[in-house]
Amino acid sequence: MKDQNGVEFRFQVVVDARGEHSLRRASLGPPLGWRRLGTIGEKEDCLATIERAWADMTPRGLLQTGRRPEVTS
Repeated sequence: MKDQNGVEFRFQVVVDARGEHSLRRASLGPPLGWRRLGTIGEKEDCLATIERAWADMTPRGLLQTGRRPEVTS
């Protein structure tokens, strides 16, 4: 992705205390309550990092209680 001057954006992977992952422009730094996971680079690389690191999207609160959300089709 490029800005209005044609400069390529660099992205970072950030994670919060609940284990939720997100993609953010690296120039902005992590938002309050989030920390950088380690990857800074192109969007596709960061999305691949999220896919590897966040395989189970069950909220951490449910994991700690041992409950799992009911899956319906």
